Amino acid sequence: MKVSNGKTVFIEYTMFHENGERISTNTGSEPLSFVQGQHEIIQGLEQSLDGLESGASTTVLLPPEDAYGIFYPEDIMTIPIAQLPDDARVVGAVVETRDSENQIMAGIVQNTDNGNATINFNHPLAGKTIRFDIKILSVTAEGETGIA
Repeated sequence: MKVSNGKTVFIEYTMFHENGERISTNTGSEPLSFVQGQHEIIQGLEQSLDGLESGASTTVLLPPEDAYGIFYPEDIMTIPIAQLPDDARVVGAVVETRDSENQIMAGIVQNTDNGNATINFNHPLAGKTIRFDIKILSVTAEGETGIA
């Protein structure tokens, strides 16, 4: 069966930075499952898998705009550290705020000095070209479950 809209797809993947450094993998563990066309995985990857058959393996190279997005310097903010909760006043802490449309934005504290905290609200992989090595384990029709 081929990957197409509405089908549940089970994959094994390994994700790499453009330089070849491995970011993550599920190989040898629980497969990643998603419904094709429902935007449950990053857009570029979903589009690249469309039409492939169960058992197929592929390598997908995604530019930032098709992966985790463009890096926007304006999404890095510096605020007085006193505005952060005590447990968020350290490098690496994750903080949340709401944007102008009341959507939750998560950011990572990158620096704390001189009474200020620098927070990056870009996705950690924004601006990066990402490579995926994919194996399609199975494709099931609506209502079916499991790996064939």
